[in-house]
Amino acid sequence: MTEKVFVFTISEIKDFDIKISFPCEAVVTANSSNKAEITIASEKALDFENCIKIKTNDTSSRFDVKIKAVNLQENVKVIFSLPSEFVNKVELSGNMQKLSIADIKADNIEANGKIFTAEIKNANSHIEINSNNNMNISCSDTTGILDINQLSANSKLAVSADTKFKAENRGRKTELIVSDELEQSEDCELEIELNGMKSSLTIIKA
Repeated sequence: MTEKVFVFTISEIKDFDIKISFPCEAVVTANSSNKAEITIASEKALDFENCIKIKTNDTSSRFDVKIKAVNLQENVKVIFSLPSEFVNKVELSGNMQKLSIADIKADNIEANGKIFTAEIKNANSHIEINSNNNMNISCSDTTGILDINQLSANSKLAVSADTKFKAENRGRKTELIVSDELEQSEDCELEIELNGMKSSLTIIKA
């Protein structure tokens, strides 16, 4: 695997707005430094200088990132490792074959676009996933709110049996199904919400 790492120094709390213009696997995580690191990784050799273009805009309250690709033929993974001390909100948009959110705490994490598989692990946040694709989602060791927003899609969410959660259907013409193998709890650590229209979410045991 070949990779290139782009490093940016962050010195105050910010909202991170990330836009990716090409299909990829995306990872959002946190680190204990004051650096925001963007890693582009490919299974095969990649001419990073000519294939990947990154544009950033750093203000007092926001850090905006736009990543574009030129004549990209390979599948790539894009890893965003953000400084835990300075993360307020994260918004990620793009065509993500797979999305991973792990080891991060933030007020809000929002993912928008084409998402087919999502893995959430050890996160503490209000996580919003906005996608009209049929998704397979897994969630473990996570607290806060998980908000699934869809239009005319049917998705599955796998949670571990020891997860204290409750689920609520807030969409229009939507269906929420919870497996008999799982038990909801009013004293929950994770609130799961289905929003949108003409969609279904089936919650199963991982």
